[in-house]
Amino acid sequence: MPMAMPINNGGIQMQQMGVNPQMMNPQMMNPQMMNPQMMNPQMMQQMGQPQQQPQYGQMPVAVPQVQAEESERPIVVKRGARGGTCFFVAAGFFLLMGFFLQVLGRNAATAAANMDPDNDFVQIKCQVKYVLWETETRTSRVCREKKSSCNSNNGGDCCKRYENVEMCYDKYSTWFIKGISETMVGQRITSESQISQDENDDELYTAFPVEVSRGECDGLDTSGDPHGELESEYEPAQILDCWKVNDGDDDDDDYDDRSSTEFEDMGYTCPNDQCLKLRDPAVDKENAATTAKILNFAGYALFLPTVVLFLCGRREQARLS
Repeated sequence: MPMAMPINNGGIQMQQMGVNPQMMNPQMMNPQMMNPQMMNPQMMQQMGQPQQQPQYGQMPVAVPQVQAEESERPIVVKRGARGGTCFFVAAGFFLLMGFFLQVLGRNAATAAANMDPDNDFVQIKCQVKYVLWETETRTSRVCREKKSSCNSNNGGDCCKRYENVEMCYDKYSTWFIKGISETMVGQRITSESQISQDENDDELYTAFPVEVSRGECDGLDTSGDPHGELESEYEPAQILDCWKVNDGDDDDDDYDDRSSTEFEDMGYTCPNDQCLKLRDPAVDKENAATTAKILNFAGYALFLPTVVLFLCGRREQARLS
């Protein structure tokens, strides 16, 4: 009777793991004698899982060792492609601002070229009826102490200490009539409630207010008009030239055909709904042309920092690549 061979489960499991059982201590071949603390955690996990039995004539497949994946290795990123991004963004901002100011300047220049005060307005006579005097206060930042050594011609701030103070202003508002009235009596008033408008009176028109600075309010007497008739631009009952819109009608009382909004869109300034002006509209044309030049110059000036920032961005990109 043939002798039964002892079954060594530990040896079979070792062969399945690619380990030669003959080269190991017999005590280690017995699964009951194995010390879990002396084994690799990966080996214990594999021994606890069912192993695929090798077929006849096939060598056992060794379990591959887990290695560090490529994704765990440090990645070196070249910043050359992203270098100088801040410079490019700033250059783009100045470029857009330059184009925006150029568009505004061209529109202002076109409006100034299309303005024709001689044909858009008709010069007539007007007479001032009321002049209102008021006082206003505003907070301004005033320099109290200057630096001992400073050259303001270089654009530096020569002030050492600033202080917020109240500044006083005289404000003169004017109401006038179109044409000349021999019976009208002009008045100086201190409140709009003093203005009287009867049905038989001529229609009143407002002019742009005039402001005169009086300096700091501290210690200044604001009870009366310090400038009086010397500083107010218009005087009561004064007869002066004025300009009404040219509506193609010889009747001076007809203002229904063209509104002030139409002339404001053309570039003129209108102090009232009928755009009846005490100031020559040719001044509006000159101001529009000056504004166009300033906007165009500012737009061209912004192109310089655009080029500088772009070159700095290219240089930074080349340095980091």
